[in-house]
Amino acid sequence: MIYELANFSHTSIGYELSIALPFIILLVLAYYQLSHPLFSLPIFASLFAIYPALTPGVTAILGYEYFTRLNYDLQHDQVLEIASTYLISGFCICLMIGAVMAKTAQSIGRLERYILPLWCLVPLFSLLLALLVMFLEKGTVLWSSYGEVKSAGNAPYSSLVNQMFNVNAAIFLSYLGGRKRQRVIAVVYIVVITFALLTSRRTLALAVLVLSLYSFDLVQFRLKQVALILIVLFLFVLVGEARVVGLFNYFQGDRREVSEIPWFSLPGGASNIFVGTMGVIDLIGSDVLTFPDRFPLSLWPLGIYESNIYSKYPYDYNGGMHIANILYWNGGLPGVIFGGLFVGWIVKKVHTVALRLRNESAATLPAMLSIGFILVLPNFFWYHPIGLLKLSCAILVGYLILMLARRGTSESRLVRS
Repeated sequence: MIYELANFSHTSIGYELSIALPFIILLVLAYYQLSHPLFSLPIFASLFAIYPALTPGVTAILGYEYFTRLNYDLQHDQVLEIASTYLISGFCICLMIGAVMAKTAQSIGRLERYILPLWCLVPLFSLLLALLVMFLEKGTVLWSSYGEVKSAGNAPYSSLVNQMFNVNAAIFLSYLGGRKRQRVIAVVYIVVITFALLTSRRTLALAVLVLSLYSFDLVQFRLKQVALILIVLFLFVLVGEARVVGLFNYFQGDRREVSEIPWFSLPGGASNIFVGTMGVIDLIGSDVLTFPDRFPLSLWPLGIYESNIYSKYPYDYNGGMHIANILYWNGGLPGVIFGGLFVGWIVKKVHTVALRLRNESAATLPAMLSIGFILVLPNFFWYHPIGLLKLSCAILVGYLILMLARRGTSESRLVRS
């Protein structure tokens, strides 16, 4: 159905106007954020979700023929490009509507606050730093390319270690109390962002940066903060360009290899995400899927996800699988609509809790879940929601263990008295 809609749009209003919808959404989001001086997680999430859909428009404006070096055959189909644009845009619109709907029910009630003693936080903080070292690959993008960093050393990227790091970070940042809270958290954020940028883990750095806005009550935009955001965005783009050959090599004049085929890719690999959407729509429309490939959700418990199935068919997996792809693959257009509304509602609730991280909502289960959500938000939209589901379950288990330990300590004190 999405392809038929795109075909009708291509015939009636043409290719150029059909791919303009993401730019309209982008202008609406920018206007809303500029007219409201407070940082909005729903706006940030919507911007992140719509960004890949800008690919065909930006490529056309710059005069390039392709927007990735893989799946050239898919990029010859303008109707497929329009269909992918509409799919991502439709999800983003539903996300924004869901966030607006959550405004009428954004109260999170009275939250009971617990603070762990120092003897619990010291080993937790030590474990957090140890996991950070395990999570980040050996080497940096200062002299080496991103591919060399990933393949070198004895500590390759591990999703399990990444999840363990996120769980410990959510617990530690929620339960740390006292006057030194802000200083310790600032040190943690600076260390994580620095190491993440040095290893070109930009999604982790971006997530921690967003989390810091809430932790230090910097959600109100001022001139200095806007300037800082622009500087950070420049650094993100610079790291993305330089990681191909290494930062210092990049400054010495080394650049990415020149391809015989003219192509342009949006910074951050967003164009690869968009091509993945084109491939999913084409795959489902070609009616070549057999059960259980038609319903990947049934394979999640086995550790098989949409990207694994996608790679089995004649498509080159570029890296990344937009959340709209997951919803469309498993539930069709109704899945995209209701999934977008639900995600928007969740993002708004997380924003509501995060605004209170500095005071009464700290050290609560909603706070821990909100921190975990923010830590994986970029990966959630561009890769797969399974990471967030696993993280939420792990945080819940950690919370229950902490509550049982607290209850046992309280009962022990009661017996002594």
